[in-house]
Amino acid sequence: MDLFLSTVDGARVCGALQKLAIHDFHGFALTGSLALETQLVGQGHGPAMRALNDMDLVVDSFGSIPGSLADTFLFRHIHPKAPEGKTLLQMIDPEAALRIDLFRARGATMARGRSVSLATFPIEVVSLEDLAARAARLVMDLERGEEVPLKHAKDFQRLAGAIDLDRVEIAWRDHRRSGDPATFQEASQRIRELVATRGELLVVPEYSQDVNAVCPKCEEAGPFRLASGVTIQSILGYC
Repeated sequence: MDLFLSTVDGARVCGALQKLAIHDFHGFALTGSLALETQLVGQGHGPAMRALNDMDLVVDSFGSIPGSLADTFLFRHIHPKAPEGKTLLQMIDPEAALRIDLFRARGATMARGRSVSLATFPIEVVSLEDLAARAARLVMDLERGEEVPLKHAKDFQRLAGAIDLDRVEIAWRDHRRSGDPATFQEASQRIRELVATRGELLVVPEYSQDVNAVCPKCEEAGPFRLASGVTIQSILGYC
């Protein structure tokens, strides 16, 4: 991790992974920017230093998440009925001041991952092809005139040159929306056009400071209970 995270941020990730291991939580795969850098480094591609904003994980279902996590983490969002690709839990490690987002995996995403050793932790990591397919799905929102976080377009550009073209077509079937191009190759070409012509829609999102915001999708379940916005803001600096 020292190739793409500072020493301090690497320690925050290790601390969070250690807590997950203590709760015997192993049925997840690392995704997002940490997975991207881990996979690229593993294949000999040059890493890029990252500021650690959060850690993203995917799981097969809400039921695979140990309830004992509620003893250690705080929860800002709880969505037990989230569909594939959406957030099931947003939890915070208070000690590391780290947000951890858990998503429900799309299709066979979990099966396509690979095992790596991250620091001293054996962990599953989402494949480059699934990362690219997910990034493509997100950037395709430009087609619909919607704003897209700039980081997704940048990640897509880096991933496009590192993926297996046959395997990414399989992953794309799990990630594409019904109105998206039928093949990843077609989507990739369209994304290049959209980034060139609709760059004003690529934005850097601002984190919410509204401690009173209520999420209509949240539903407390079992031991998982929502923390107050004030508490979350005091830890992360946003809520």
